[in-house]
Amino acid sequence: MTMKYDLEVTGVVYTQTPMGISYKCTTNVDGVTIHYTSIIGITFIEGTWSKIKHYQHLTEAQLENLIDKYEETKSLHVNQLNSRFDYGN
Repeated sequence: MTMKYDLEVTGVVYTQTPMGISYKCTTNVDGVTIHYTSIIGITFIEGTWSKIKHYQHLTEAQLENLIDKYEETKSLHVNQLNSRFDYGN
């Protein structure tokens, strides 16, 4: 069953750390971010309690799905832009 959330990822910043890749995701809800840290290997939501309490029920897998959805949309957009240009290939 697919669940719909009003929380959406709007951007991702990846950081290389000595332990691997970590990332921070901005969302469409001001003050709510999603993080993955390679140091402890989990994805979690961060922000003030009054804002994140509405999303505390989201599992790590559901947070990852929100990130995947953003990355798929971004990838499709880049592919559409690339198809408009002739790179001489």
